[in-house]
Amino acid sequence: SAMLALPPLQWLGKLSYSLYLWHWPVIVYATMMVPDLSWPGRLACAALTLALSLFTYNFIENPIRRNGWLMANAARALIPAAMLTGAGVMATYANARLAVDGLDPSQRIIAETAAQPSTARAR
Repeated sequence: SAMLALPPLQWLGKLSYSLYLWHWPVIVYATMMVPDLSWPGRLACAALTLALSLFTYNFIENPIRRNGWLMANAARALIPAAMLTGAGVMATYANARLAVDGLDPSQRIIAETAAQPSTARAR
């Protein structure tokens, strides 16, 4: 399509993976901080997502993608990727623990009840 050949859309296309990675955490944390987010707040989220995406694309994605030393041997790329994945899992777990610890007693009861396995029989 001719529209997809437009330079601004090509530029956004290059950032699409970074935008995909950053949009949800920005939205989640913004709505945690301000539950009733206004339109200016939403635009600020979009701007923050774009800024984080630009940073990630230019300083993380491209340097890794163009690093000949990493690409010369699969283990050189897989070991750091596995370590980063593990760090991400640990950070997610820590964040979840902090979220549960911050609940008031009535919310904690609901969360603990929801976490218990069902006693209903599977058919």
